[in-house]
Formats: sequence, C-alpha cells, structure tokens
Amino acid sequence: MCRKTVYLRGGGLIGLPRNILVENILEKFKYELENLHAREQDHLSQICEQHGESMNLVCLTDDKPICAICKLFGDHESHTVAKIADVYAERKKSFIKGLDWVFQQSEYAEQARKEIEIKINELAYTNTGVKVMIEAKSSEMNQEPNPHISHSEGNNTPRKIDLSLEAE
Repeated sequence: MCRKTVYLRGGGLIGLPRNILVENILEKFKYELENLHAREQDHLSQICEQHGESMNLVCLTDDKPICAICKLFGDHESHTVAKIADVYAERKKSFIKGLDWVFQQSEYAEQARKEIEIKINELAYTNTGVKVMIEAKSSEMNQEPNPHISHSEGNNTPRKIDLSLEAE
C-alpha cells in the first residue's frame, strides 16, 4: 500500500487521477450484490406465505403455485394439483407449439400476399391491354362511317339510327 502523502493543489479531489481498476471492481461488486438480492427476492417469493414451505406444486383449479401443506390441509385440499416442473414443461411445449402455428400461418399469409400481388400485376397488365384495345376500336369506329347511322348533310351529327339487320 502506498503511504505517500499527496498534496492536493487547487483542484482538490477532482484533480486526482481516476483509478479505473478500482472503479471496475466496485461496479462488479455492485452488480453481484444486485443479482444476489434479486435471487433472494425470487427465492422468497417461491415460499408459501402461510406455511413458510417451498411452493413446488401448482393448483390447476386456481392456476397458482402452492406448497404441499396447502394441498394437504389448506384451501386447496379438494383441488387438482401437479408438480411445478411438469406444468412448466407442458406449458412450454404448448407455447412452442403455438409459436410454430403462428409462424406457419405467417408463412401462409406471406405466400398468399405474394400470389395476390402477382394476380394484381396480371390484372393491371390485362387491364392496360383491354384499355388499349378499346381505345383502338373507339378511334377506328370514329373514323369509319357506320351504315346503320345516317348523318345529316353538312355535319357529322347522327340523325337517325337504323336498327334493322341487313340481309347479306
């Protein structure tokens, strides 16, 4: 240990160089202390408040953890119970199965979205082709005189429409 006397000049304690190694050690100890405290709280929360026993069963009727004394002599005497580890494993499997189903449905939805997008593009292409064809027929009809429509002399406004079919 260093016993050298250090004279602080105008900066006081702020003027001293930082000891990063000591700061890191202190930070590590604080982190470990917080973890230890959190684990202790978790452990305390897994102890039955009524009996002080470890809660290693789950009441399936009430869906809450209980201790063995609660099952034998307490409020859960007539309820169905199971081991916490078994219920956890079963619920984990069920959860994973549900996630797989959601993932599968997501893939189906993505595939359907792609197919719909393809159909929309096809319809847009077909729509453009039909529009061009209609415009071409429209301009063609405007250029050719229709024998079923008689025009008055001097202007192009239709006067009378001949709906009778001609025998050819």
